[in-house]
Amino acid sequence: MSEIKRIGTCKPAKGTIRYGTIPIGKGHKIPVAVIKGRKKGKTCFISGGIHGDELNGMKLIHMCMAKIDPKSVSGTIIFLPLLNITGYHKQQRNVIEDNRDLNRCFGKRGASISYQIAKKLMKDVISKCDFGIDCHDFGEREVLLPHSRIHFDETDNDTQTLTMGRLFGTKVILVRDGHKGMMAIESFKRFAIPVLTIEIGGGLVIWDEYIESAFEGIKNILIYNGFLKGKIKLPREQYLIKDLDRFTYKSRREGLLYKKVRIGDVVHKGDVIAVIYDPITRKHKKIISKHCGFVFSLRMRDKINKGDAIASILQSQDCVIHGTKRQKHFDIIKNYPSIWDFTKNDSRKNTHIKAIRSNNTD
Repeated sequence: MSEIKRIGTCKPAKGTIRYGTIPIGKGHKIPVAVIKGRKKGKTCFISGGIHGDELNGMKLIHMCMAKIDPKSVSGTIIFLPLLNITGYHKQQRNVIEDNRDLNRCFGKRGASISYQIAKKLMKDVISKCDFGIDCHDFGEREVLLPHSRIHFDETDNDTQTLTMGRLFGTKVILVRDGHKGMMAIESFKRFAIPVLTIEIGGGLVIWDEYIESAFEGIKNILIYNGFLKGKIKLPREQYLIKDLDRFTYKSRREGLLYKKVRIGDVVHKGDVIAVIYDPITRKHKKIISKHCGFVFSLRMRDKINKGDAIASILQSQDCVIHGTKRQKHFDIIKNYPSIWDFTKNDSRKNTHIKAIRSNNTD
């Protein structure tokens, strides 16, 4: 990639972090920060706030900007902490002016502000990078267990995002069909630039524990790509799962939701997930788990309507005691060794790279 001399009002300088904005349309100024290392290397972007009600990505990028020492970086890191400013002001998913989902406007024709933002980002930022990381959470209603997402398009070319997904280090790597207009899909279509989607938390709540882990995952990706030196730490096992295979429990009535589990809890068949209480009829309804696994998503709001999701469960293995089966589309990725040292340029580095690129699934 050619050297980046300016993004909007931001002028990068070696060994420092510089701040600025990207002016778009009338009155829109997207905040941007750039770390330019003392040594040459790759260029990447890390974005957040593409949906205005997703706070944890913004906090994660704040942590990255604060904790990454510009003097230790090789290459260039572009930070875009908040892409949807008006949605953020109103705590809403969509861009307020045109009520569009910004993450469905990339690579599409349109004149409204969402299309202008997407077009500007594709031209001035994404096209200049080797890869990107787009940070999300579940928005205002639910919380998600941290995971990375691989979006398939019609080419089914997920090799590079699978590598980044494994490096991010969460237990779960979720495989989802991509949609036209998504940043991750259109970036690869147009520029062959892989963009990893990560999900951490939600519910308009900052999940500090998840953000700390996500920061370590981003460091893994940066170390692997030569931006930083250090050790990559991975779990012994990771689960590659198709999104269609998680078990979702929905409410059949309106009422108050009394949750009996927390995000990440292990549950078994017969356990009570929640109780729904109707204050008008004074009736209670227990929500009983039919599966054995861990709580992958959980509703945050305690008022629930008929048809609303309460929780979803991922089952990673068959349970002989309760007679439940794991998901159909489920692979286990084994990482041996689970700690790889990238502090020195020695011959073992190539071995580590080959190991993580291989799809070592059982």
